Amino acid sequence: MLTSDFDFALPPELIAQHPPAVRGTSRMMVLRRADGAVSHRRVGDLPEHLDAGDLLVLNDTRVIPARLKGAWQDTGGAVEFLLLEKTADPAVWRALCGSGRKPRPGLRARIGDDLAAEIVAAGESGMFDVRFESEMELSLAFEKHGETPLPPYIKRPAPEADDAARYQTVYAREPGALAAPTAGLHFTEELFLRLPARCPGGAPSPPPPPAGRPPRPRRGAPSAPRARPPPAF
Repeated sequence: MLTSDFDFALPPELIAQHPPAVRGTSRMMVLRRADGAVSHRRVGDLPEHLDAGDLLVLNDTRVIPARLKGAWQDTGGAVEFLLLEKTADPAVWRALCGSGRKPRPGLRARIGDDLAAEIVAAGESGMFDVRFESEMELSLAFEKHGETPLPPYIKRPAPEADDAARYQTVYAREPGALAAPTAGLHFTEELFLRLPARCPGGAPSPPPPPAGRPPRPRRGAPSAPRARPPPAF
């Protein structure tokens, strides 16, 4: 078996670039295992398809504003950091760095007027350790200057005002994810209120992998995952 066995054509025009105006109204395909029958419903109809003993597992990680855009301190050229994970030093984050020049330790950048960044070490898979400095708490500085890291298949010329709210589940609590649990984006508070008492609220799932997305298998044998693939930048 090869990963190419799972390739399929997906026309770009069929990839939604915006969520539906009302959360929870997306289409949902239902497959009945008993007889293979297929029906097409809406996500809001999910409670009708849950039976006694079913368990709804929720991933309550919260997507952080991990995309930071700034300028190199020496040249003024544009630079962009994508935060991946914290290090043992709370001021240093492992990040991807996008720029017209080759990033290297010692380069400094400004993000807005109150956040500074310095590359302190080069790591594997194109990652860098970046030290951030600000007079305010770093989490607040990231909230102020960061953008929601939308998936690479969402292609827009610029971020939109409601991205942070719509690319987040209504039950998100624990900050740290770069990618939202996609199916959960369709759930609403009203849907949870209609869940049968026999399937209460669900159970939290384990935290996300450090880089925000699970390792993707190499082309070829699916049993050979990459060691630390960075998210799409």
